[in-house]
Amino acid sequence: MSTTSLFIEILIVGSIADIWLGLFLLTFFPIDLANLSFVVNTLVKFSTFLAIPFLAITYILGGLILFVSEQILNPFFQTRFKHKFFSNAKLRYGDVRATFYQKASEQVIEDLKFDRQIIRISRTSVLNFLLLTIGLIPHLKVYPDVAMYGIITSLLFMVFSFWQWKERYELSYKKMLDTYHVLREKNRK
Repeated sequence: MSTTSLFIEILIVGSIADIWLGLFLLTFFPIDLANLSFVVNTLVKFSTFLAIPFLAITYILGGLILFVSEQILNPFFQTRFKHKFFSNAKLRYGDVRATFYQKASEQVIEDLKFDRQIIRISRTSVLNFLLLTIGLIPHLKVYPDVAMYGIITSLLFMVFSFWQWKERYELSYKKMLDTYHVLREKNRK
């Protein structure tokens, strides 16, 4: 995976986090609608100056969300997924992984790397959309229709992100194991 795609992946994750972080900030530091045009005009006026620090904060936030989502979801699910495929085949994951990366074709490895990228984005989306949902709850009083629509949409995205994360994880382990078996059969001939 190139550093450019990793950079963009982290920015995507951080951009979604910017939204829920902004909602949390608005909860504790509300902006009066009368002052909204002043705030927007001031931000537009200094947008060039603010772009680099905002991008840096977005990047750092994206990296944090990647780490935290992995720490939260993987202990509960990843071990079970790995166990399902590798223990049932009476193989160690580390051995299969090492063989896969040493002997599989570049195209097969790139395919798995793409799956891993989707896995990371899906996993972070579970956490991001959960936090977005939580960030919208305090705004139900002021903007009930918009907040409720946002909550329902965020919950749906969270559920679909979790489903995609689970399916992709299982598929990536299956691909790795299938490739390992093909490589092992090739070596026997």
